[in-house]
Amino acid sequence: MAHHTFSACRHLLPLLGLILCLSGFSSVSFAMPQVAQPPEIKDCRYLQDVVGNSGYGKNNGWQKLAKYAVFSQAERIAATHLVWVRFDVVGAFNGVAVAKAYRCGS
Repeated sequence: MAHHTFSACRHLLPLLGLILCLSGFSSVSFAMPQVAQPPEIKDCRYLQDVVGNSGYGKNNGWQKLAKYAVFSQAERIAATHLVWVRFDVVGAFNGVAVAKAYRCGS
C-alpha cells in the first residue's frame, strides 16, 4: 500500500509544478532579498517600507525574529533589495525592524 501511495504522489508532482507556473508566480517572488546600503541602490524602484516585529514573549534574539518577518514581507512583494532603516526595542525582549524595500534590475 505504501508503494501505491508513493506512485500516486509521484504523478501529482508535475501537476503541482504546472499549477504553480500557471498561477502567475514569478521566479523573483521566491528570491531572498539582498541587504544593501543606500549607495548600492541604483536603477531600483522603491516599493514600500516593510515592518516586522519579533512577536510577544521573552525573545533574547528578537532582532533575528524581526528581521525574518521583514524578509518574509519583502519576498511577498517581490523585493530584490532591502535597506535597513532602524531597529526599535519594545521592552526588554522584543522589538521591531524597519527596512525600505526595492525592486532592482529588470
